[in-house]
Parts: sequence; C-alpha cells; structure tokens
Amino acid sequence: MNGSKRIDFDINDFLDIDVPKDLPSGASYEYYSGLKNREIWLDTDVDVEAGTLIFIKQIIRWNREDLGKPIEERKPIFLYCFSFGGDLDICNSIIDTIECSNTPVYTVNVGRCMSAAAYIYLAGKKRYAFSKSYFLFHQGSGSLTGNYSEVDSQMEDYKKKVSALTGLMKKYTSYTEKEIQKNIKKEWYVSSQEALGNGVCDKIVENLDELLRG
Repeated sequence: MNGSKRIDFDINDFLDIDVPKDLPSGASYEYYSGLKNREIWLDTDVDVEAGTLIFIKQIIRWNREDLGKPIEERKPIFLYCFSFGGDLDICNSIIDTIECSNTPVYTVNVGRCMSAAAYIYLAGKKRYAFSKSYFLFHQGSGSLTGNYSEVDSQMEDYKKKVSALTGLMKKYTSYTEKEIQKNIKKEWYVSSQEALGNGVCDKIVENLDELLRG
C-alpha cells in the first residue's frame, strides 16, 4: 500500500521469552507461547519433516536454565500428546532425552497417543490422560532394502529395537511380560481407564487445574 511504513518486531518483545532460531517453519504463536510455560505439543507425526527433534533441543535448553537447581525446585516440562506416531529412531532419541532430563518431564494424552508417541509418553516422570483418550501399542512397521546380508543385518537391528519397546513397557507399566508379548504383536488399543489400571498413566485428568499447577 502506498505510503505504508514497514514495522519490524521481535516476537520475544511480546512473549517475554527467547524463541529458538531453529524452530520448524510451521511453528505457530501457540508453540511460542507454550514455551513460556514449558509446554510442548506433540500434535504431528514423529519425524524430521514435522520438526519433532526440536523437542530434544528444547528440553536440553530448559535443563541448562535449571543447571545447579535442586530437582524439586525446577519447573516441570509438560509434553501434550495427540499423535499417530512415526519414526522409531526419533522416538528413541526423545525417550532418552526425557529419561536423562533432571528437570521432570510430565506427559499428557489429550486424545490419541499411538505407536511412537505412546512409547514417548511412557517415559514421562508423571503421566496424565484425558478420560476419553486412548493409546495404541504395536511393533511398528518398516521397509528393508539392499542385498541379502544388508537386509539380514537391518532385520536383526529392527528386532533389537522392537525388543527394547517391550522392555520399555515392562519398565513403566504393570503389564506382565506374557501380556505384553501376546498383545504387542497386534494393534493393541488401550483406553484411558485400562491404562490407569495397568500403570500406563498415573492420573485421569478431571480438572485442568491439575495440569496448570504442575
């Protein structure tokens, strides 16, 4: 428009936070404002294209901010989940980061928490679920390429990763190994109520204040 004047601004001036420079291009105002409250939303596929690796970077940033603080004085990080899942390698990297984080990471299933997202959820220090939410656990799927020896090596590696998923369920839930081995071979849907009864989640959310208080 003729006579108009361009005004440049920094979103930090409005939100009073330091916005990381490597956020995915689709990151929204809600994402930025969530960072101020230490909230992250896993509401995309778990993959590089969706920018999910930013979760690892942000959790490390918050641990750096809290360096030297007693754990009980650290403001917890909330990871809200509504995802079909995705890449197993990224899933494992996020799980490792959550488990290594001295600043506690709490996970919340707000609707669907499936495949890789469900395993990420299990790593939360505290685990919440909305009443109508559900989980899906399975062995996943993938594709193998190459000659015989290459495919054989890839398959052996995949078997180890699937075994690790079983170990994760044994570590964080009260399901027996027999139950896990039987059910994980199929599409294993778990309601929030079943999840509560088997240690998948710690609490069904009845009031948002439970989350907002941390």
